[in-house]
Parts: sequence; C-alpha cells; structure tokens
Amino acid sequence: MAYTIDRYPCQDSPRLGAMTLHPEPQSVPRARRWFRKFIAPYNPACSVDDCTLMISELVTNAILYGQADDPWLVRVEWYREGTALRVDVHNPGFP
Repeated sequence: MAYTIDRYPCQDSPRLGAMTLHPEPQSVPRARRWFRKFIAPYNPACSVDDCTLMISELVTNAILYGQADDPWLVRVEWYREGTALRVDVHNPGFP
C-alpha cells in the first residue's frame, strides 16, 4: 500500500487527520489531494491553498532529505489549535 489515511479522528481530539506515505515522488500529489479532501469539511479559517502548498513542500523535503538505515515512512498530521491549523511531518532523519 502506498499510503494510509486516518479518516475518523476522535471527536474530542485536536487532531483532525493524518496520512502515512511511502517516501516516493507520487506521495507528494497524493498528500495534496487527500489533505484538501479531508480538511474541507472543517472549513478552516486559514487558506486551504496555502496549507496545501505547505504540505507539498514539507512532504517533498521529507522525501528528499529523510534518511534511515531501515525502510521508513513519512507521516503527516494536522491539528486544530484554537482557530489555527498546525501541520506536523515526521520521518526518521528529517531535521
């Protein structure tokens, strides 16, 4: 499988969703598409276009510069923080 999506986060959690992607170029447009699809119902106050660009850049950098001795994945999570949206990208060896 190339990716997984957390479609149903806990109602009381600040986390709105998450994706796990393989470190391959196809993951970048996939991350953009899925982020747009799953953030839309929340009607964020921020620009979805700006957030999508940020996701694209973060996933691209994680894939290009991430390193690990073992197979690894890129994990993207997005959270609500008051009226703000926070996006975290995790992978081994990513600064």
